[in-house]
Amino acid sequence: LGTTSHQRLLARMEKLARAFQPGRVDGYLTLGGVLAASGDLLGAKRAFARYLDKNPRGHLKVARAYGRHQVDEALRHYQSADLKVTNVAVKVLREVASLLIRHGDADRMDVFVRRFLMQTRNPPQGFEAISAIWLNLGKLNEAVRWLERAIERGPNSVRYRKLGKLY
Repeated sequence: LGTTSHQRLLARMEKLARAFQPGRVDGYLTLGGVLAASGDLLGAKRAFARYLDKNPRGHLKVARAYGRHQVDEALRHYQSADLKVTNVAVKVLREVASLLIRHGDADRMDVFVRRFLMQTRNPPQGFEAISAIWLNLGKLNEAVRWLERAIERGPNSVRYRKLGKLY
């Protein structure tokens, strides 16, 4: 899009976001995503702040809206997301791993792994998920280590077979 077309589109998105019914803040989430994608970080931060004012537990949606456009901001919001539900946390960990791989910064994964482990309700499943993520990152030794921890906390035949394939 040309600069003028782009500015008109952004103005229209902002108008649509403000036209939402009172109490509905989804428009600010959409607007923030559009602004982040366009490179307007300040505008995106303002839109997301308005969204989070009304929806303080919305950090996961904000992280996903930032996506690959603003990696550091996305990671900051991923860190604020509630990861108490294991299946959601595993999905979030995979999203973070994917984001870090694309950004070439897989070493930062440790921070998210530790946070996930503090909140997980099913440690063996969490350890197994972490193992799979490390395997996707190409870190075989880490993958083996986490899968062994999963087996220690919750042995089962599927985990043993996975471990056998890693050796």
